[in-house]
Amino acid sequence: SALSLEDAVRDVTAVATAIAQQYSPQPYVHEYADLTRSTTCAPTPGAKPRRRLVGRSRILAQDVIAKRPMPATKTSIRDGYAVASSQGTKVRRLTDVRSYAARGEEFAHAANASIQPDETAYVATGAPLPKGADAVVMQEKASELNLGGSKHIKLFAAPTPNMNVRGTGSDFNASDVLLRRGELLDSHAVLTCCAAGYAKVTVHSML
Repeated sequence: SALSLEDAVRDVTAVATAIAQQYSPQPYVHEYADLTRSTTCAPTPGAKPRRRLVGRSRILAQDVIAKRPMPATKTSIRDGYAVASSQGTKVRRLTDVRSYAARGEEFAHAANASIQPDETAYVATGAPLPKGADAVVMQEKASELNLGGSKHIKLFAAPTPNMNVRGTGSDFNASDVLLRRGELLDSHAVLTCCAAGYAKVTVHSML
């Protein structure tokens, strides 16, 4: 039978929220990576979780083969400044591209944004690199300057190609087999299916 993953993701999120709130007084904010948002896996706003995880004790009746790479584009592994490494430590103008990870429209905008060789853009950990950038300099190794009324960034470390960058498909590539038929569809498997591009999977009927 076909199992929709939307309810499953909602219930996994509810469990994660409960665990997080045990360790932190801060409100827990759900942020889904753009790959999850692009399927119907993202939970419906305001929907209530079930008592039991959807899919618990269900067995996959199909192999789960990735439909796309993860990540789908180059992303930053540090909070810092995306730059073109070919320009070395040259002072760069700070653009208004705000490339935050897992924030819906902002994420999509950042993935389609671009910078010139003499520009830089701030990126958060997990955020996509704007086109024209091939490295990220940690924010601790840079400082902000005001030159001619505009913000510029001075670097204290020379960037090199792919520095602090996670490459496209570094987790898995399209066509990789991630789960095998007969495996248990637990919370990890549910999120793996979503990341791989699935909104529904085929499972064996429960007895």
